[in-house]
Amino acid sequence: KDILQRTLTKLKENIVSEQVVGTKRFEGPVPFKSDPSEIIFKDFDVEKVYRTRVTLTNVTLTINTLKLVDLSESLKDFITL
Repeated sequence: KDILQRTLTKLKENIVSEQVVGTKRFEGPVPFKSDPSEIIFKDFDVEKVYRTRVTLTNVTLTINTLKLVDLSESLKDFITL
């Protein structure tokens, strides 16, 4: 959790190093593109199971990794990964 907090602080303060590979410079706002870009929970039936696929694409010039972290206790009853 400490690493996550430090990373979030750096991102909020925009303390990130510029990414340059060869002669190309990555200038995007985020390292991953999400499809769909957002999931909105509304007009759903109680006790019905809804499933959706989310695709994350690395849009930077280098290799990036993604780590799934545990869900908070308040979400564990509602969301599975």
